[in-house]
Amino acid sequence: MRRLSRVLKSCATAGLSGLAASQALAHHPMDGAVPATAWQGLLSGLGHPVIEINHLLFLLGAATMVGLLKVAPGPAALALMLYAAASAVGTAVRVSGLELVLAEPMVAVSLLVLALCLWLRRAPAGAAGGLMAATAGLIHGYAYGEAVVGAELTPLAWYLGGLFTIQTLLMVAVFAVVRWLRAVAPTGLVAAKRALGVAIGAAGSWALWASLGA
Repeated sequence: MRRLSRVLKSCATAGLSGLAASQALAHHPMDGAVPATAWQGLLSGLGHPVIEINHLLFLLGAATMVGLLKVAPGPAALALMLYAAASAVGTAVRVSGLELVLAEPMVAVSLLVLALCLWLRRAPAGAAGGLMAATAGLIHGYAYGEAVVGAELTPLAWYLGGLFTIQTLLMVAVFAVVRWLRAVAPTGLVAAKRALGVAIGAAGSWALWASLGA
């Protein structure tokens, strides 16, 4: 288990070392170009949540957190889908031209809150938990929206579909892995949770400093 912990910490360090470089691609899966076709919209939607470290870490952390809680698979999947759906709404809000004040700092704060939840192994349940998931989804979705500002309706619709699909599949897969680890390797899961919490907290701190200093 010590070896597993060292590997996880090394992975977290390597991921954070690429944080600065990933910011250049953060909101532009198509190398800065707005998707012009349905295919480009789909590929952009599928790629955006995984090419930027802050959004990817949040997805991994949120699914891990749900997996750690005593939530049945059905309600857990619905909660994760709620986040993915809310992010699509947030993207639509950005594209519509509505402005969300302090969007980037709010993304950073969401990471810090998630890191705290992971370390405490506690998170709001019921309606409060759903509201928290929806709020986080809206915030991250708003950030996603920069990639498709000015896009036509067809590529935008495919982008939103890809965005919802990849986030849902990724989070449900992570949730399933966490539940499996709870049964077969609980000690390793604790090490993974701590390493992920450190990575998310560090990314959130960096993002908050960068957004407020910009």
